[in-house]
Amino acid sequence: MQEKLMILRERNNYSKKYMAEKLGLSAQQYSNKERGAYEFTSDEMFIVRDIFNKRIEDIFLPRNHRIGDKK
Repeated sequence: MQEKLMILRERNNYSKKYMAEKLGLSAQQYSNKERGAYEFTSDEMFIVRDIFNKRIEDIFLPRNHRIGDKK
């Protein structure tokens, strides 16, 4: 799960649909990525970085540091 991203999105009152539109994804695709079912692409990470005006590493955790990851 991309917990930092979820927290940032909620603190800024952005819906999953809003984020999906910014990334050119369906709401379901975005939700799957935020939950960690699929990876965000590099391009998507840069867009998210720009939306929140944060560093990529402040938003996205490495896969082995995400909540619920058993690896």
